[in-house]
Amino acid sequence: MAFFASRKLILWTALCCGLVKATPQKTPLDPSTPNQQIRDMHLMSESEGWVLAGQHLLWTDTAGQNWSEITPPLARGQQIDTVYFFDAEHGWAVLHSGGVADFPTLLIASTSDGGRSWSIRPFSASNFLLQGYGYSNRLSFVDAQHGWLLTLLATSSAWSRGQLFATEDGGKTWLALPDPPIFGNIQFLSHSTGWLMGGVHGDELYRTPDGGHTWVRKTAELPDGVIPYSVPEAGGTYVHRPFYDRLLFRSAEKGLLAVRVPVTPDTTSLVIYSTEDGGASWQVKSLETDLRGVGPLALFDSTFIEATCSKGIVSLRSGSVKTSAALPAEMPTKLQVSKAEFVDGQRGWLLLTGAETAIASTQDGGKTVNVLLRSTGTWAPPRPDSSPS
Repeated sequence: MAFFASRKLILWTALCCGLVKATPQKTPLDPSTPNQQIRDMHLMSESEGWVLAGQHLLWTDTAGQNWSEITPPLARGQQIDTVYFFDAEHGWAVLHSGGVADFPTLLIASTSDGGRSWSIRPFSASNFLLQGYGYSNRLSFVDAQHGWLLTLLATSSAWSRGQLFATEDGGKTWLALPDPPIFGNIQFLSHSTGWLMGGVHGDELYRTPDGGHTWVRKTAELPDGVIPYSVPEAGGTYVHRPFYDRLLFRSAEKGLLAVRVPVTPDTTSLVIYSTEDGGASWQVKSLETDLRGVGPLALFDSTFIEATCSKGIVSLRSGSVKTSAALPAEMPTKLQVSKAEFVDGQRGWLLLTGAETAIASTQDGGKTVNVLLRSTGTWAPPRPDSSPS
């Protein structure tokens, strides 16, 4: 792409030295393997998804009934920071290892065969990044070759800074792009169009028309009567900001945006916006007011699901439709949902955290819930469906 070639600074990863490849196979997960804390997950389709537990990367293509370990080959001291899969075959992981004076070594692991084999290459980066590496990253790819990496720079809580890099050869080489306005979640829709959402207060939304070289701030107008509450403070008034929670584009034109608005110290309004023109304009699709908090959200198709867990009961809500189901009796009651992923209104995964970590799933919109993986004991097989409460 021409706009990549205009950059003077090209960050080359090693093409020969430092390249590591794993044996081309998927290893069935040993049920006796001790569990580790589940850090992240992503449901790719109704049957496929991955889980990052400790330094183990797990894959299923049977909706969690069976798991394979597809962890990149890690040298001593190397750790996985971030995982991203574009599809069932093409995936990437950002790794780091400790360095002198807290200068870590960054590496990019990539696979084109679903984790059966991995290539690992050192990632060249400026000392500015290495000095302030925040051990958090975001990846987004639009095909097997073209992608972006946004790295967090460790600063005070008053700042949200990151560095942005792009690749057009599947992660072998990377180009440094101008610093984006914030660090946050990124989603690219094409070689040129991308979105960035986050910031210190989570109230900033940006669109790039040129592959990340420039960013234009966007806002979604609040509905009439939805006003963030304010509190007096020394020297003036502090107005609470809307929080841009989730953004999902299913195509270059059609997308959903979920925004939480604190309207009183105890209540929140939830606004779901939709766009049919690639984000040039946003229309209010649904509005819910006087909510006593909002749990993690999953966006899909044209609607959302809110997921919560309290005292061992998992509850799902989409508008006025609510379902609930009890977790298996052996699960601790002090668990909460920290992430929800759904492919449609029936099938989804939940990342549970608290007394332990676990992956729960539903195939019927929350009427029943299975526990697929737990972070205590050993890797247990899926539990039988629980009965609706």
